[in-house]
Amino acid sequence: MLNYIIREKEDWNQFVLFIHKNFREKRIFLLKGNLGAGKTTFVQAFCKMLNCSEHVTSPTFSILNIYHDDKKNPIYHFDLYRLKSLYELKDIGFEDYLYSGNYCFIEWPDLAIDLIKSDDCLIKTTLEVNIQFIPELNYRDIFIKE
Repeated sequence: MLNYIIREKEDWNQFVLFIHKNFREKRIFLLKGNLGAGKTTFVQAFCKMLNCSEHVTSPTFSILNIYHDDKKNPIYHFDLYRLKSLYELKDIGFEDYLYSGNYCFIEWPDLAIDLIKSDDCLIKTTLEVNIQFIPELNYRDIFIKE
């Protein structure tokens, strides 16, 4: 498990470059953390690095937002907070997105973890990013786990 500290908003850009450089084969990102920790901010910084021209927002109500990089490849951004069952997850075609080979950012991924861990191919392309905001010290402590 690796640890990374974010103190300033600009640090997100360095962090996603670090992730992109050191975990090139990873396409599925399980984003964990409390409300306001920076899960969507991580996706915004990553999409910026990929030269995404669309505005990146949390898909809290839509469940899925789709953006595109500068080569028109889709980038999938999920927020599973409101889903209650594996059936709902499968109903939106979630597995098709996972197997697409495109970037998938999954906020509140608990519902999907067993599905991902049941397939060795998915495990190899998945990275867990746990973001904890430490308000009294005004920084984010990030734990990265393959």
